[in-house]
Amino acid sequence: MKSRRAEAPLSAAVIKTGHAAMRAYLPELIGVAAAAASLYAAYSKTIITLRVAAIVVNVLAMMYSYSHGTYPTLALNALLLPLNAWRLHLMVKLIRDIDAATKGDMNVDWLLPYTRPKHFKMGDVVMERGEYATGAFYISVRAPSLVKSDCSPPMASAP
Repeated sequence: MKSRRAEAPLSAAVIKTGHAAMRAYLPELIGVAAAAASLYAAYSKTIITLRVAAIVVNVLAMMYSYSHGTYPTLALNALLLPLNAWRLHLMVKLIRDIDAATKGDMNVDWLLPYTRPKHFKMGDVVMERGEYATGAFYISVRAPSLVKSDCSPPMASAP
């Protein structure tokens, strides 16, 4: 009879330890999920998937940080979460604006909030023939003069 009483508290302790151990693994699983989502964000090739993955990382990292009491990391991710959500919203809006513009009258005024002004003086060369284009220009004041320069290589003289 005494042996049964001795076994009962031991089995109850094992069950409690098992549940406690399961609860201890949950924050670590959340941390691993946050790390995996972070790797996916770094791997993503488009900005929309990057922002969605970053939002998932922020939420999971906040849960992990809270469970471990690392409040600076919690605060960092709490600040990054609305930033990533706002940037995601802006990118989705930009894509919708582009779709609307391609179906509309092709007016480029919708593009102006996404640009920055660059001023040139009279006679400045904006781009030369054969140069690799690194940007697009929207000329708003007056039409530029286009000067065609001779970029052909010199002809070899006959022997």
